Amino acid sequence: AAPLVAVQMAIFGPVMWLILAGILFAVFNAAMGGDSSFKQVFAVVVHSSAVTVVQQLFVTPLNFVRESMSSATNLSVFLPMLDESSFLTKFLGTIDLFLIWWVVVLATGLAVLFRRKTGPIAIGLFVVYGIIAIIIAAVTSGRAGA
Repeated sequence: AAPLVAVQMAIFGPVMWLILAGILFAVFNAAMGGDSSFKQVFAVVVHSSAVTVVQQLFVTPLNFVRESMSSATNLSVFLPMLDESSFLTKFLGTIDLFLIWWVVVLATGLAVLFRRKTGPIAIGLFVVYGIIAIIIAAVTSGRAGA
């Protein structure tokens, strides 16, 4: 499994960075009148992803000790009394503390790159993150109840 994971990380990560950088480049340059190059946006996305390395260094030993592959850093771990198939549990399960940290770092990098305030960029990214979390929670809780 280790070689498969290594190949997956070597291919999947850069592809996701390219997609995200392309979306952010289009939004900030085309829609908001920015003047940065794709290479600069790509660099911000890649460097902000260093948070995921810290996440893996923290979560992997924790999962080993817990003998579980479920995320130990999402908000649903604070409410273990909730039904695992409920919408609220699924929603809180999609909100990860390291992803919140990554969004803040990404928003800071984009704010510096495009010479804008960090707050509105972070709010916009968190709104998108929240919408994605709601969709994932709705789909997975609906499937669990069926």
